[in-house]
Amino acid sequence: MATLPPGPRAPAAWQTAQWVLRPAGFLEAARARYGDPFTIRVLWADGPVVLTADPKAIGAIFRDASGADGPLRAGASPGLLEPFAGPR
Repeated sequence: MATLPPGPRAPAAWQTAQWVLRPAGFLEAARARYGDPFTIRVLWADGPVVLTADPKAIGAIFRDASGADGPLRAGASPGLLEPFAGPR
């Protein structure tokens, strides 16, 4: 099993409250403390959520090693992100 990037150890309920009450501050603080990428746990996700702001890493998510379309379609938000990012 792959090791996840570091992130806050606080319970998922606390991390969820922080995201809801002060999303930018919570995410900026986590990135400053744990680096990029980092892992959080929130109540609306079935498991840990790994976040990154690195353009190369984001591009890799949308492309496989051959440069073809990867597991996600560019321009379409996965269901988990749709409440925050919208459908596109």
